[in-house]
Amino acid sequence: MTPHDPNNSRPGFTLIELLVVVAIIALLVAILLPSLQKARELGQATACASNLRQSGICLHMYFNDNRQTFPYGVPLPVSQIYWPYNSTPWEGVPPQQQFQIYTNGNTDVFICPSDETPDNYVWWAYTDHPSFVGETNKTSYTYCEHTLYSLNHGNQKGYCYTFTDVVEPARWGWSADGWECPNGWTWSRLDPYDILYTTRIDWDHADERVNMLFGDGHIELVYQKGLGDTVRCKVQ
Repeated sequence: MTPHDPNNSRPGFTLIELLVVVAIIALLVAILLPSLQKARELGQATACASNLRQSGICLHMYFNDNRQTFPYGVPLPVSQIYWPYNSTPWEGVPPQQQFQIYTNGNTDVFICPSDETPDNYVWWAYTDHPSFVGETNKTSYTYCEHTLYSLNHGNQKGYCYTFTDVVEPARWGWSADGWECPNGWTWSRLDPYDILYTTRIDWDHADERVNMLFGDGHIELVYQKGLGDTVRCKVQ
């Protein structure tokens, strides 16, 4: 057996060398962490956009079933609410509830992965949303109020907007990340810098942007700042 020669022992790392390695690792983490965080946010934004796209699909299925009419939402007295082209009364319920028949009862498609508190949703005056009570009282998307109200349209009382009423649908926002239904007549509700509105969201997707579903069906990440001016809420 060959005796151990201490002169041939491989020297270990010195304390200074270990500190240098730790410093390099810490530097790399500091450099990469923001990029990884942004990548994570963009990944969540993609998943969120996918869920919002399901709302767009539901909307077009609803159009096919209801003569291109938007889902009526605001619960005004039944006597004031009529479908276009006829006089059948309709009690309003929020879009999420009306879309249940197209999602087979799945409510997860109405939740954005970036929304950590989807149960903070503001339903306003809505009371008819049985699929969103108790443990399932969670949703993350808001809708254009202009399509949820009836109006006097020519000789028709309580007219509900149809898709053909929308001017420049590619520039008109119908739904977006948000905590309330409806959106209060303007997309400024999502602008954290607008001093007139207080109902905003506390999540965003990469540099204060939110997913917006436009009238032509495309989804885009739009900046929250100045959103009331950049994306139209009025149908016409």
